[in-house]
Amino acid sequence: INFGNSGGPLCNVHGEAIGINTAINPNAQGIGFAIPINLAKHVADQLIASGRVKRAWMGVTLAELTPELAEGFGLKDRRGVLVQEVIEGQPAQRAGLMRNDVIVELNGEPVTEMQKFRIRIADTPVGSRVQLVVLRDGKRVPISLTLAERTDAAVAQAVPSGGAEGGAALAGLRVRDLTAAERNQSGLAAGVVV
Repeated sequence: INFGNSGGPLCNVHGEAIGINTAINPNAQGIGFAIPINLAKHVADQLIASGRVKRAWMGVTLAELTPELAEGFGLKDRRGVLVQEVIEGQPAQRAGLMRNDVIVELNGEPVTEMQKFRIRIADTPVGSRVQLVVLRDGKRVPISLTLAERTDAAVAQAVPSGGAEGGAALAGLRVRDLTAAERNQSGLAAGVVV
């Protein structure tokens, strides 16, 4: 990618645009970064149709399913994403999704990575019905869910608010930094109190 080509097309050897260049690392022999063309087309179609981009969402906060979490839930492998929180009044709650469900399928395809799952949901048209399969108490549970638009107000519900002494909600817990007195008493340089 030539320096200064941000915003230009990234083409394959057949001359087809496969991305939109966004940045280049001039110290890395022309290594650059691009927005995939399918995402650019999706955004362009929405801008043409309605003048703005609409992103779909379920109304949950998610976490990667680490080996430790998979073991804690008694799962044999760590494929899927963990539902940390279900936002009140959002599509996931209306569909019956619950905290600690592990989403393992989306529209018949396996869910393996949280980021890919989020992108697939966000790129699905608002109002679409998706079919999920979750693991709950060791059983596969099918869930049908209609996606809503991801709005600032809906996202604000999902962002934990700080409490007294700088506390913050995290997966159903409220934590705060150790005070100086607690650090001295415990002999710890840093940490949080649940």
